[in-house]
Amino acid sequence: MSSTTSPHYYTIESKDLASWLEGQLDVEWICDGEPALSQILNFPCTASELADELRKGDRRLRVYDLSEKSKAKGEPLKDNHLLDLATRDNNSKTTSFVLSWDDDTKPWILYAFKNAEDETE
Repeated sequence: MSSTTSPHYYTIESKDLASWLEGQLDVEWICDGEPALSQILNFPCTASELADELRKGDRRLRVYDLSEKSKAKGEPLKDNHLLDLATRDNNSKTTSFVLSWDDDTKPWILYAFKNAEDETE
């Protein structure tokens, strides 16, 4: 695991993350560092496209809690608390999550795609 990734994480089933993503209307997503999804999908992609692929995998994910006070040790995360773990500490200030598959702890980033054209409208 990267030294910049918190050892504290919650777990969520890929189908539950898929359901949450589908509730994020008008948002496109990018996965950075996850090779299997990157081979299947063209990023940015819609929430429904990403959700479909996540459901096919039927795997458990780790959602890293980057807060300094976290004591998370792999407890199941309810999808209605997912935004509590989002960070906006990135160049575009978009919602992002540090994730990994539970059986492959190499972290990757899922972030909302913010189109520069959208900001000018």
